[in-house]
Amino acid sequence: MNFLLKPIQKNLLKQKTSWLLLAFSLFPFILIIASLFNTDFMQLKGMEKSLSCLDFISAIIYTQHQFIFPFIILAFIASTLFYDEIKSGRLIIFKDNSRTNILKSKRAALFILFIMYFGLIIFSSTITYFIYIKTLPIATQTFLPINNNDTNKILLEILGYFLTELIGLSIALTVSIVLTSGYTILVTIFYQLLSMLAPSLNTIKYVFPNSYSNIYDSNNLFIIISIMMGITFLSLLLSKQIAQILFKKIEY
Repeated sequence: MNFLLKPIQKNLLKQKTSWLLLAFSLFPFILIIASLFNTDFMQLKGMEKSLSCLDFISAIIYTQHQFIFPFIILAFIASTLFYDEIKSGRLIIFKDNSRTNILKSKRAALFILFIMYFGLIIFSSTITYFIYIKTLPIATQTFLPINNNDTNKILLEILGYFLTELIGLSIALTVSIVLTSGYTILVTIFYQLLSMLAPSLNTIKYVFPNSYSNIYDSNNLFIIISIMMGITFLSLLLSKQIAQILFKKIEY
């Protein structure tokens, strides 16, 4: 797997779509640029000394999740890794490797790209906060909220969005083995919209990790984290098994 992962990852990072995805992680810097002009565009308002850096990071991640477009890019990249290579015959260059290793390496490469994207969001949000946001009246000028319960809830929100999108990416990878990029993107959009609505729908909200921060209290933190991780593990395992079945059936 390691032998295949390096060239796949290197090729993935050469793609313009990968750089476009990573560019979206720099979205918070727009606030700094906007502050240089005399405009109300993207001006932050709120109660005085109410916004910590962690609050800001969570808000940016929530905005990116609602925006959907970065995840559409991820779905498109997944399609280029699987469906496009299968249909074009380029997958034959891996014919001397086991299909299990090929699948694992491609999944790992895309997961690493997603982690890079998510990590850069946190990094750019932190830089933006301490360069610009902390100068505003709404800022607490601290990384963590004053209240520990607020800190735990926000961390659960961030973890919930990360795990929810990780599951969505795994689903996109699986369907991209047999579906064109257009259909893969449609499946991804449907999943993202469902995950946005899930917290307000009693029937399905406990299926998505991003719903669990809403039921947090100081006594159930570790229970909630365990459930969120359990849902993610089972979802990734199931999608991986389905992907292996589909991938073994393809012809080079």
